[in-house]
Amino acid sequence: SHWWHPVRIEEGKDRLFWTDFFPEGAVFFRAEAIRKVGGYDEVLFQYCEDQDLAFRFTRDGYDLLYCPTLTCGELPFQGNVSRKSARINYLTLRNKIWIAWKHYPLRRAVPYLAGRIMVSAFRSMRHGWLMPYIRAVRDGLFAPASVRSQRRVLDKAVWEKIQRIHRKQYCDVEPRSTGSAIAPTHSLQP
Repeated sequence: SHWWHPVRIEEGKDRLFWTDFFPEGAVFFRAEAIRKVGGYDEVLFQYCEDQDLAFRFTRDGYDLLYCPTLTCGELPFQGNVSRKSARINYLTLRNKIWIAWKHYPLRRAVPYLAGRIMVSAFRSMRHGWLMPYIRAVRDGLFAPASVRSQRRVLDKAVWEKIQRIHRKQYCDVEPRSTGSAIAPTHSLQP
């Protein structure tokens, strides 16, 4: 249920391809890569921390590869859905605004945030989460120094790489010499 890759599930579920997304529960990182980018940002704590980490991997020269043989299961959710949903909506919107603070130039941040803020407003009004919505926008736009100090706008080359990913440039694979693993035969570098 959590397929947010740049290709439709029908065309991507059984093949390796470059992506700019990874699902939290089914991911492997190279130790060197996670050390270089600094791991997850504790300020985000919950929601959108994967997007932040994916941006930092891409920024620092790493590729994200979807592997169809890596699978996981998700336990059913239990609890007070409406109360937790208001909190989830708050954290998700606030953190998306913080992602824009950290990585987006203004000309990309405005369209990225406009739709997300409007959808969240509609959802919040429909479910009675108006105060958490207002707090999310306020806390997001007036990000704390711990977020603002991390601002490192992704450069043009990174955005171009993300655009190539979204144009569905697949990678072909061939077995490595060990025969037990596969490796991409090329990278997304131009």
